[in-house]
Amino acid sequence: ERSLRLLADGHARALGAIHEAGLVHRDLKPSNVLLTLDGPRVIDFGIARALETSATGGLTRSGVSVGSPGFMSPEQVRGGTVTAASDVLCLGSVLAYAATGRAPFGSGEAGVATVLYRITREEPDLDGVPEALRGLVTSCLAKNPEDRPSVTEVLASLPADTAEGGEVPGGPPGERQDTSRSWLPEAVIAQLGRHAVQLLEAEEPERTAGTDEGTAA
Repeated sequence: ERSLRLLADGHARALGAIHEAGLVHRDLKPSNVLLTLDGPRVIDFGIARALETSATGGLTRSGVSVGSPGFMSPEQVRGGTVTAASDVLCLGSVLAYAATGRAPFGSGEAGVATVLYRITREEPDLDGVPEALRGLVTSCLAKNPEDRPSVTEVLASLPADTAEGGEVPGGPPGERQDTSRSWLPEAVIAQLGRHAVQLLEAEEPERTAGTDEGTAA
């Protein structure tokens, strides 16, 4: 639960910076959130658009949806106007996925049409989301964009100690939170370490082999 709170905090702060820059991301999903030792990082702005453009309805052609099935807002599915509220819904979907290992409206295995129908018509599956965060995730996943909290309200809803101590994951320099231990579970940190070693071996096999031989000698 602590990791989820810090994920929500860092992710919301990243969204705040994106929106302040006049952009809406439009494709927030687990694969576009990097888990680093010093906090989450939102990446891939391939289909981001200016908020000013989205407000005039010129973001997409009528009836055309842009995004990743399973992590889209109802307005995206319908090809309607997409605003910052759409990113907030996607934040809720990412948090639900991080908590449960499942997309709240199902995966592509159920069929894209089925997933898109659930997004627009059915309630999300939040079984397994910690009770302390379920209200926040539920509000982020509201069908009506006007019923979703703003990024500021998301941050305000988190416990007061979430962003105390060291630097806030994903936040501007100088904002502090507790860094007495990593924000990630130990099992995830170990997995990141293994991935780092594999990347080094793949990128510099000769250097890695030489290092191993030198150590053995």
